[in-house]
Amino acid sequence: MANTYRELLIKAIKYQYPEQIPADVGILPAAFIKYGDELKKLIAKYEDLVGGWWLNYDPDRDMPASYRKGQFTDAWGCVWSNAADGFWSIVTGHPLKTRDDVRAMKTPESDERLLHGIDTLERVCKG
Repeated sequence: MANTYRELLIKAIKYQYPEQIPADVGILPAAFIKYGDELKKLIAKYEDLVGGWWLNYDPDRDMPASYRKGQFTDAWGCVWSNAADGFWSIVTGHPLKTRDDVRAMKTPESDERLLHGIDTLERVCKG
């Protein structure tokens, strides 16, 4: 019986009918900024569904740069911009100015991984 998220995910990808549906619950830091302890009470009530680690989440301490107001440049050279703390930022600057620049692009030395979904799409498409 699969008991880790990874094992459940692999079973789902291979259509091997996992015992549980592998799913994550994401909560925008803006929700913690606005609702704070009220949100944590709700999380505590549904801890098995949401994930107990959220109970210790503190946006001042734990909020990644991609959710902070302003701009930052990630390890891949993409410039991210955000109008307000707690919300998702968008890529507003791209390190590849021309199609030929892709040949010279190097993987960052840091351990920052290439994210999936809209993150990757924004990094690749925004110019």
